[in-house]
Amino acid sequence: DTFFPAGDIVLNLPMIERQAKEWSVAPDEELRRVLVHGILHLAGHTHTSSDFTEEPMLRLQETILGTLKERIY
Repeated sequence: DTFFPAGDIVLNLPMIERQAKEWSVAPDEELRRVLVHGILHLAGHTHTSSDFTEEPMLRLQETILGTLKERIY
């Protein structure tokens, strides 16, 4: 077994709901986005802006989200 604690992901559900409204997406879609985002940070990825067209990490995040099934929880 290969297991190592990479860190923690803390979910702020009211913030996720606000962001979902701001981005006009369903709350469960925004939850998936925040989870993938957190996992990428724990894996060592970083970004300096929120530009989804320029930031490699954010492009990877959206690629991953596009491959996930509708529900992952």
